[in-house]
Amino acid sequence: MVEEPQSPPKEELSNWWYLAPIFLAIVGGGIAWFVNKDEYPKKARKLLIAGLVMTGVWMVLPFLLGAAFFAFFPF
Repeated sequence: MVEEPQSPPKEELSNWWYLAPIFLAIVGGGIAWFVNKDEYPKKARKLLIAGLVMTGVWMVLPFLLGAAFFAFFPF
């Protein structure tokens, strides 16, 4: 019986990839998804979702900061 050569274990995808969607929102999530979709499909999907979530955060954050500013410093 001939044994098939085993491939080396696949390394885990680095969590550093989450910086792309955090700072670049949907664009970073899309880039991270596109680069990793074939080799790590589950993690790539999570990166894309993180990009969508961060897009919402970056859209709402200025309004929250503005409301807090005017609450403490009314004109």
